[in-house]
Amino acid sequence: MSNTNATASALAFGSMQPTLNILCDIYGFLAAASLVTLIYLVKFIAFDETLSLGTKLTWRAVSNKFNVTLLIGEVSLIGYYAFEAVHLYDDESRTSLYAVAAYICLANLQACLMWYTWLRGEAIFDIVLPGLPPFMKVMVPAATVFLYIPSVISVIAAFMGSNNILKSIYRIMTAVSGLLLLLFDVIVCVSFSIYLRKAAETVALLKSDQTRFRITCFYGLITSFFEGVAICGYVFALTRASVMQYQIVMAVVRVFMICGLMSLVLLKVALHRQKEAAKAVRVHSALHSSHSSSVPRSNSHIHYVARRLLWHLSAAMASCFPQHRVLSLEACAKHTHADAYLNSLPFAVLSHTGVPAAIVDPAMLYANDAALRLFKYSESEFIGMPSRLTARPEDRDARECAMGGVGSSGFSVGYSGKRVAKDGTVLMIEQAVLWNVVGDSGVVGQAAGLVGVKE
Repeated sequence: MSNTNATASALAFGSMQPTLNILCDIYGFLAAASLVTLIYLVKFIAFDETLSLGTKLTWRAVSNKFNVTLLIGEVSLIGYYAFEAVHLYDDESRTSLYAVAAYICLANLQACLMWYTWLRGEAIFDIVLPGLPPFMKVMVPAATVFLYIPSVISVIAAFMGSNNILKSIYRIMTAVSGLLLLLFDVIVCVSFSIYLRKAAETVALLKSDQTRFRITCFYGLITSFFEGVAICGYVFALTRASVMQYQIVMAVVRVFMICGLMSLVLLKVALHRQKEAAKAVRVHSALHSSHSSSVPRSNSHIHYVARRLLWHLSAAMASCFPQHRVLSLEACAKHTHADAYLNSLPFAVLSHTGVPAAIVDPAMLYANDAALRLFKYSESEFIGMPSRLTARPEDRDARECAMGGVGSSGFSVGYSGKRVAKDGTVLMIEQAVLWNVVGDSGVVGQAAGLVGVKE
């Protein structure tokens, strides 16, 4: 009887051999395409984003959270296709190490897709649905944990053997992680769609050109579409009766996976191209302007900037940090020595021109004495310096997202992050308030009160 079963299995495998070979070729092609994408991404990060801008190529310069997330995703995708190609010929009655490796690579890939979209879109979520980011900050890590649980179960099954209990737990955890991913994609689609539909209104509220946010929304929607189709395709594959039907459906699903990750790579490239284009426009305008591009530092200008900063600082600090409350709004409006008053404050106050989403490379416009001492610059060095230089290269994307996400309320509370002084000392900002500085023509700059800082 056993010989008869073995013969039947051999015949069945032989009949599937041509299809399996085709599927293996498909996975080989997808792995090669992913490798080409990875090479392009490394080249783009190293040359386009670093060396071409005059930055020394070091691990610190290129290892920001966006780059690391994408690189891990690309490597995981290559590994996933390679291990799945080998796993096609495995014995379906047991869990092989190739299957375990494929599950781990898949979990890495899904986590990277989710985290990259979340990191790029956090400010957009805050603008569209201000109550959503706290929920997402819990949901995204929780979904990441659930993504890896099936991989852990597969490791146990590979070394200790599979049983009905492990299979049941695996199915439940796979279903939960799939539902969390689908919920994340739905939230992304809804939030980004609302932003794009009300883009004109949002721009009017923020008084700035949010081109980068619109690019993020566009590519984010494409990625979520591919992810959603892949999840639905996986569910459909599980309903197939035969192994061959399951493998064919999954081959299509895996094509959508590479499309989803490629769209995030394109998002990164598009954001960089937009930044470079805006910079070129700014340089062209400066070359054809009859006015000096340097920041004016006359006494009257200092007083004007300081009074405006003092008014907005009072508005934000009064409700956010009562222990550091400054003058009343009425007193600020009439204050004749605003600059001296700001210099007497025990915490740093500084501002730069424009909004990062609208202006490439904003310049420092003001810094009180506490800010100059904190960052260890002289006033002549600090004023007019590109504000991005107050952060290390790996912290600049996070800083830009924070400044771009101040939102329609005009200020943002509870910001924390890292900055760097002139001598390289890392400054850990534990408590700060950010706000838009509004003039007659709308938002003319942004400022920060660094209430709690540790060196």
